Amino acid sequence: MTNTTPSMQNAISLCEANGLVNATTKVQANHGTLRFVDPLNTKETKDFYTITATGYVRRHLPTGSPYYGPAKMDMYQLNKVIQVPFTYGDRTYIQPQRVLRPGQYEILAETLVRVALKRRKAANA
Repeated sequence: MTNTTPSMQNAISLCEANGLVNATTKVQANHGTLRFVDPLNTKETKDFYTITATGYVRRHLPTGSPYYGPAKMDMYQLNKVIQVPFTYGDRTYIQPQRVLRPGQYEILAETLVRVALKRRKAANA
């Protein structure tokens, strides 16, 4: 694969060590995106995971039928969410905000692996 940083290589190694298959294309790698498939949990759902250079980790779930037009894609962000207070006028509000870690592929891969293993366990229960 071209243009992969040491951080990306460490994330790939962590995911592969936990049974995920690296399905990253050259174009995705050049843009800083890693894509993984869980072969033990995708026989029916065909879902996959991505880690982006901007710091997002997501689970993608194709929905709909490819026989009746383009399939739709549901995406679930797996990043941690914190509550951040902000003031507007004389009131204080709480706003959820995603914790992004741009370029920290190893940390994002840990989140991805945790979710993938949890989904495997739920599927086998």
